[in-house]
Amino acid sequence: MMILEKFRMFLKVLGLAILLIFALGVKMTFFDQKPVITVSGEGIAKAAPDLASFTITFASSSPYATEALSSEKTLRQSIVTTLTSLYGVDPVDMQVSFPQLTPARGASGELTYQAVNSLDVKFRMITSIDEAVAVLYKIDNLNVSNLVFTTNNARDLEDQAMKAAVADGKVRADKLAEASGKRLGRMVSLSAGQTQAVGTVATEVSKFDAQNPMAGLIPGQIQLTRNVTLVYEVN
Repeated sequence: MMILEKFRMFLKVLGLAILLIFALGVKMTFFDQKPVITVSGEGIAKAAPDLASFTITFASSSPYATEALSSEKTLRQSIVTTLTSLYGVDPVDMQVSFPQLTPARGASGELTYQAVNSLDVKFRMITSIDEAVAVLYKIDNLNVSNLVFTTNNARDLEDQAMKAAVADGKVRADKLAEASGKRLGRMVSLSAGQTQAVGTVATEVSKFDAQNPMAGLIPGQIQLTRNVTLVYEVN
C-alpha cells in the first residue's frame, strides 16, 4: 500500500510540474510576441505581345445529317489550310473540337441539320494578326472570338510583377512603421492574391473590326498586375 500511495503522489507531483512548465511557456510566448503590421503591395509588369490565341467557331447546315457533317469537314480543312499555308501556323498549335450536330425545323416545318465546331489557335506571326483575321472572315459561316494577346515569356513577366509587388509592400510598411514611431522588423508572412492570365483579352472580333484597317487589333503593350499581402514585425 505504501508503494502504491507513493506512486500516486509521484504522478500528482509530475502532473503539477508539467502544468507549471506549460503555463510558463505560454506566458513567455505571449510576452515575447512582437506587434505586427499588415500591408498590401501591387506590382505591374509590361511587355510587347509576341503571341496571340483565338477561337474560330464555324458551322454548316443541310437537310441531311451526313451532308452537314461533310460540309463541316470541308469548311474546317479550308480554315486549317489558310492558317498553315499563309501564316505558318503549326498543326500542334491548333486544337479542334468534335462537331455537334443539331436538328432544327424551319418556319415551313422542313428539317435541317446544323454541324457546329470550333478551333483553338495559337498564332505566332503576331504582326500579321490583323490580316489573318480579315482573311478568315472571307470564309463564310465562321466567327472569331476569345482573342488574347500574350507573350512567350509569361513566366518572366510574372516574376517581374511579383518582385515589384513585394518591393511596393516593403516601401509601404517602412512608411507605416516610421509614421507610428517604430522600426520595421522581419517579414513573418507573405501571401499572393488571386492570379490572372497574362494577356489582353478581346472577347470577340467582329467582321467589321477585322476588315477595318483602322481597327488595330494588336495592343502596344500587355500589362500584368500582381497583388501581395505582407506581414512585418515592428520594433
